[in-house]
Amino acid sequence: MFSEAMRDVDLFVGVTSIAADPDWREHGPERAYWERTAFGELSETAATRRDALERLLPRLKIADRCMLEDRFLVVRGDRGTYKIHLLSANILMEPDDAYLCIVPAFSRGERYLPFEDDRLSLILSKAFLLAADAEHGRVHPHAARAGGLMATVTFRDETPMGRPLREWRSTGLPDRMTVRALIRRRASEQAAHPIDWERAFLTNGFFLLVDDRQADSLDEEVDLTTTPTLIFIKLVALAGG
Repeated sequence: MFSEAMRDVDLFVGVTSIAADPDWREHGPERAYWERTAFGELSETAATRRDALERLLPRLKIADRCMLEDRFLVVRGDRGTYKIHLLSANILMEPDDAYLCIVPAFSRGERYLPFEDDRLSLILSKAFLLAADAEHGRVHPHAARAGGLMATVTFRDETPMGRPLREWRSTGLPDRMTVRALIRRRASEQAAHPIDWERAFLTNGFFLLVDDRQADSLDEEVDLTTTPTLIFIKLVALAGG
C-alpha cells in the first residue's frame, strides 16, 4: 500500500513539474532546473515507463523505427531521427540535439480519459507522429537544415505601451504558415478554442504584428525563415455609437 501511494506521489510530481512544460521560458534557478530535468536522469516513474515501453514497442507497427537508448525513446523518421525523453516527453533532434517543440492540441468539449500514465500516452503519440514525419506538416522537410536549424517563431504578448507580458519560442515549423495557422498555434498555448481567437482577430479583439508590420488577413502567409517575432496586443471591446 505504501509503495503504491509513493508511486502515485512520484507520478503527480512528475506531471506537474515545470520540466514537463515544453515552452518554459523563465530564467533564473527555475530555468536551470528546467534544463537539468527536461533531459536529465529518470525518476522511478519514468524508469517504470521505460520498462513498459520495452514490453510494448515490439507489438507496434513502428517497432522497426524505435529503440530505447538510456533516457530516451529514439524514433527514426524519413526526415530525421528524434529522441523523446522518457521523463518530460520533450524532444531533441539528431545530430545536433536541436529542440523540437510538439505539444498536445486541446479542443473544447474533449473528454478527459483517466489513463494511469498520460505521459506515456504522450510519448507514444509523439513517437507515432515522428515515425511518419514525411506525412505530417508539423515536421517539415526543411526542419533539419544545416547546423540543425529549424524554422522558429517567437510569440510575444504585449501591452499597447510595449511592455512584454509573456514570450516564448516555437520551433520545428514549416517555412511558411498562414496567419490563421499561427493564431491557432497561439490559441493552443492556453487550451483555447481557435475559432474564438480567429473571431477576436476579425472583430479587433486584438491585433497582430509580424515584426513591425500589422497582419491584415487570416489567409496572409508569413515567411518563417526570417525567424519573425509575432506580437499579440489585446484591444478593448467597445459598444455604442
